[in-house]
This record gives sequence, C-alpha cells and structure tokens, in this order.
Amino acid sequence: MPLHRQVEQFVDPDYDLNTTQLRTWATLSEAESNQLLTNVDSIHRQIVSYEEHIEKLRADIRAAEAQKRLAATSARRKSSLLSPIRRLPREILEHIFALYCGDNSDYSRSSKAHSGMVLDLDVPFLVLSQTCALWREIAPRAWPRISIILGLRDMSRTALGILHKHLSALPEEIPLDISVCCEYMYARIEESVNGRIAVEMVSDRASQWKSAELVMDIQLWKWLCGRQPSFGKLELMKLGMISGAGSEMKECSRVFQSATRLRKLTIARNGHDPSQLDLPFSIVTSLALEPNQQSDLGILNACSKLRTLHLDLGNIDTPVPPPLTIFRSSIAHLTLSYIKYPDHFNFFHFLHLPLLETLDVQAAPKLPEREVVLDLGPLLSMLYQSRPPLHRLSFRGAIRLGHRSNKLLEILEATPSINHLTISTFPYSLDDSESDHSVFERLIVSPKNLPLLPSLSALEISVWGTGSWNSRLRRSLNAMCNMLESRLTPSEESGAARLQSFRMVLQTCSFRDALDETRRLKALARTPGVDFSLESVVPGTSWWQPEIEKLDVFAEEEEDGICNYM
Repeated sequence: MPLHRQVEQFVDPDYDLNTTQLRTWATLSEAESNQLLTNVDSIHRQIVSYEEHIEKLRADIRAAEAQKRLAATSARRKSSLLSPIRRLPREILEHIFALYCGDNSDYSRSSKAHSGMVLDLDVPFLVLSQTCALWREIAPRAWPRISIILGLRDMSRTALGILHKHLSALPEEIPLDISVCCEYMYARIEESVNGRIAVEMVSDRASQWKSAELVMDIQLWKWLCGRQPSFGKLELMKLGMISGAGSEMKECSRVFQSATRLRKLTIARNGHDPSQLDLPFSIVTSLALEPNQQSDLGILNACSKLRTLHLDLGNIDTPVPPPLTIFRSSIAHLTLSYIKYPDHFNFFHFLHLPLLETLDVQAAPKLPEREVVLDLGPLLSMLYQSRPPLHRLSFRGAIRLGHRSNKLLEILEATPSINHLTISTFPYSLDDSESDHSVFERLIVSPKNLPLLPSLSALEISVWGTGSWNSRLRRSLNAMCNMLESRLTPSEESGAARLQSFRMVLQTCSFRDALDETRRLKALARTPGVDFSLESVVPGTSWWQPEIEKLDVFAEEEEDGICNYM
C-alpha cells in the first residue's frame, strides 16, 4: 500500500534479521551489539517522528471536525429555511403554536385535576421555546396567555420564577390573555405571599390585557381595585365574584369602567343580580349570562349594542313566572343552554327580537330520566311578533319536538329564511302521533307545491331511542330518504336551493330491521358535491355524552347477507 507523500517511509536494513540465534548459547560480538543498538536508536527516532506526525494529524482532524460541525450547522440553518414550516408566515406559525399550547394546557389541567394536584401556573410555551432560536422568539408571542390558580397552598417559588421569565420574554406591546381564579372561596390573597406577587406581576401589565378571566374572592377583588389598574385594551372578560355583598361587587366592578374596548362579557354564576355590577354594558356586543330569575334579564336594557346573547338556564329549577316586562333587543345570535325543563322556553315570552338570525337551543349535558319535552308555543309567539330574519335554527341534545311537530312545522313556515336546521327525532316513541316523519314529508321538494324552507342548504338530524319500534323507525327513515332525494337534486321549477350538507347522528343501535332504508342512505351518501356525514354513537359510552365515530359506510352486507351496524 503506497504511503502518503507527507509520511516518511520506515527504514530498517536489518528488518529481516534472523533472531533464531537468540534461542542458542551463541553470544553477540561487541560489533554486533553496537550495530543493534544503533539500529534500535534509529528506529526509536523514527517512532517519535511518526508519533509527532500522528499528533499533528489528530490536531488536523479535530480542526477539520470542528469546521465540519460549523458547516453542518450552517447547512441545517439554511436548509431549514426551505422546510415547509419555515415557509409559513409568522402569524400562522404563532397560531399553530397557540393551538398546541391550548391543547396541552387543557390536558395538563385535567390530568393534574384528576391526580389531586393543584396547578399554580400555566405557561406551556416553555416547551416550544427550547426547540430553536426562531421558536424561542415566536413561542412567547404565540402564547401570551397566563393562568394563575390560587388554591389552599401558596404558589411555589418555581412557578413564580417561570412567570417572571415568561413576562420578561414578552414585549410590552404584546396583548395578554390573563386568567386569575380562586379554586376555593377561602383561598385568601393575604395568606398567599407568592400568589400576591404573581397577581401583582400581571396587574402591572393590565394595560396589555386583551382578555381576562377573573374568578376571585371579594378580598382579592378589593386588593386588585386598590392598585387602580387601567384596562384600555381589554376586549373580552369573564367575571366571577366569590362571596361579597352587592354593594361591594358594584364598587369593585367600577374599576372596569376604563375598559373602553370591552366587547365580549361573560358573567359567571354568583347568585347576585348582574345589574348590581357597574360595568360598561352599553358598549358590549356579546354577553353570556346565567340568570337566576326573570329580573336578571333587565340587564339587556343597558346593552344597547348587544348582538350575541348566551343564556345558561341551568340555575333555574323553578317554573318561570308570567312576563312582567318585554325586553326588546337587537340580538342577532341567541343561545339557550342547559335546557332541562319544558317551561324554560317561557323566556321567549320576555323577548322581542326582530333582528334574530341564529337560535341555538342546547339540552343539559346530563339529562333527567326522560328527555326534555319542549313547549314551542312561546317561541312561535315570539317569532310571529318579532318576524326576525332567522337563518339558523338548532335543537341540540335529547330535546323532543315530536308530539309538537305541528308547532315545529308552524315555526318553519313562519321562518322561510332558515338555511341551516338542526333537530332531533324519536322514532321509537310509543305514541305514533309523536313521530317526526310528518316534518320530513313536509320538507320534500315538489314542483307542485311551494317548498318549505326554500333556502335550506344544511341539515343535521339526531336520531334518539333505545327501543325496537321498527315500523315507526322505518317510516321515519323512509320519509327522510324521500326528503333527501328531492333536496339533493331539486328541479329548477321547485324554486328550492340544493342541500349542500347533511349530517345524521344515530343515538341508538337498533337499526337491524331497517336494511332497505339504510341502503338508500348509503347510496345517497355518494351524491357528488355534497358534504354527507353518517355517524353513530360508539357502543358502551354514556348516552348523554356520546363519543361520535364517523362511518365511511353506514351499513355493509357480509357474504352471508347479514348486515352489521355500529
């Protein structure tokens, strides 16, 4: 093998010296000994020369490796500029990070809550900031949300240090999303040294608050108001006061008069009349409220610019009395949640909503033993009096409209502008008069008759039941299929819009005797240009909080002709 030109060749004239004489009684002469010593000395000098050369090569290798690492780093940095995530605008990357942090924040909270641990602070951006310089720069800006939870014990110094680090990384012009919540009504701020320091840190940046969730003890409220913060950028706020008299609440809430940009307001359940709060209601455009009684709706009179209203009726367990005052409002979007009693709809007696565009009615997550049977009379009365341009009507959850199907038809006839409808059907009812097939039959498009809901483009249906009243089920599904066939491909003479989206959720497993109808649905699901979704509750899950599994095929036949159903 040829040597490198910079490496001297090893020289030893006696390399092949016969050493067998060392195993005999013969002795070397003095001249031979001197010759060997000379040769050995020459070889040692060559060895030293080789070692020096090797060390030099090692130094060159180390230098070359260092340069290689620098080159690789430079290549990675430049190559990373070509990666798909680098091509994203920073605003989109920030939004992705915010979604990541939000999901991990919810998981972190739920996991620690189940394990009995108290979470002091929530700043999940720290995980992202350790990835690279770009992420370290973007992550704090992408996650300006700071959540402080005051429990029975004081906040740890570690959490306090993280908060300080987080605030230091945030530029002063970045809008902040702040959450300060007391887990217990006796979590006193005066007993939480580090917690008070944490609240001081975020309150010192009150001028940067864009949104705030504040659920605190009245003493903490008083302490915060004593600092006289200014909320010039605050746009969204969720407010809750634990304990405290009405006069104290009014005094403490006055600090938010500086929130001249406030648009979205949520008043959490606190047992007090919301009108006792001294808040800038006149500029609020979106309000979420948990009324305890009819008088709580009086706050609507102060919300002159209100467009969106969410009423959580879960705190009302007694019948709603007859109306004393009619509240006229410019509300365009109304949501009624936690519906669990028929008389909850009596709230429509109090409302005159001539600009209503969206109405969303949601059943309570955990229902009584039977589903909610709503009296649609108050709603129908409000619609007749207000004549709103209603575009979206939704009844979500186990809300029975079946035996009031005539009222439902009257509602649909009174609101021809509806283009998105969500309803529930109960085909297993013992009373055939409660079947909803008449609603589906009335929705069929025919050139001979004026169509009901001519602008309907999206329809969502939930099928509830646990029985096996197969004739009623088949009748309901057959009417549904006829309606879909006419709506998916309407003729020009009908004057009806084409149905562009259909979603059906099965809250039951007893569909074995409706094979023909399920085959029709399967065929309709292949209609091109239509968002067609057929879903079913996963067996074994809680029926009031179902997990939904999307089905690519609603029903499939096996070789033996047996049909499998979820």
